[in-house]
Amino acid sequence: MTDVLLLYLFTRVDVLVTVGIIGAVVTSVIGVAICVIHVSDYDEMYPHWRRLAAALAAFVALAVVVPDQKSLAIIVGGKVALDAARSPEAQEIGGLVLDAIRSTLKEPAK
Repeated sequence: MTDVLLLYLFTRVDVLVTVGIIGAVVTSVIGVAICVIHVSDYDEMYPHWRRLAAALAAFVALAVVVPDQKSLAIIVGGKVALDAARSPEAQEIGGLVLDAIRSTLKEPAK
């Protein structure tokens, strides 16, 4: 079940990045609009700016922190490759290959 969930989330990664970028742009546009409308009432505008700054920070963090599909594939593939290389079977095969190479190098040339 967790494999299916991870595959689903992998396909949705680019959507999260897009939501972060669009959210940051929309939040910036709303902030500029509030600035234009309430340019004389800074005290009244301040609570809105705090909310907009928090929303902008959240959207920018979402767009920056979440990797795209290609980067995520490299991360997951690297983890799988490291786990495979550290497995006991890989260590045994590596030892056998090393022994075969050593025995081939020690044999006299014909």
